Amino acid sequence: MEIQSYAYGFETEEPRSRSSGGYKFTCHHGPDECYGNKLLDCGLKHIEDHEIFLSFSFCVMSAEYPPSSGVECANQVNVSPDTIINCANSTEGENLLHDVGELQFQLEPEVNYVPWIIINDNFTEVNLELAQDKSKKIGLFNVPRRTTSRMRILKCKKKKKKKKKKKKK
Repeated sequence: MEIQSYAYGFETEEPRSRSSGGYKFTCHHGPDECYGNKLLDCGLKHIEDHEIFLSFSFCVMSAEYPPSSGVECANQVNVSPDTIINCANSTEGENLLHDVGELQFQLEPEVNYVPWIIINDNFTEVNLELAQDKSKKIGLFNVPRRTTSRMRILKCKKKKKKKKKKKKK
């Protein structure tokens, strides 16, 4: 199963001046939530191996205090934390968070709850309940309930099986 996780949630944003660039965010649970979301969005950009990114993401979201877990979780998955932390503390992180917000605002139906779980490009209340109550049954590894409650947008898609080419005789 292909899994994509995006961090945004219920934030408001306003652009900074053109000269400085970036955005100023107000998050539902305060500035630490905004920083944690930037950590995850920077990880998504800078960790090239998607499986390693998911491990990083699940580590951050299941930490006792996610905003302070970036270095520990990067080290845990053998990724240099400097790039991710520098990104999260910069205009780059603000722009990445804005981009994920743009993605979220395009979703139909409109996101009104987190985690917003999309399976095979469709959101349904049934899939949401299944994903939260029985994450193993739909292939979300063994993600703790606490972790799924911190996810913002989670997209799952069945991987397409590669067709075997028939050999000509």
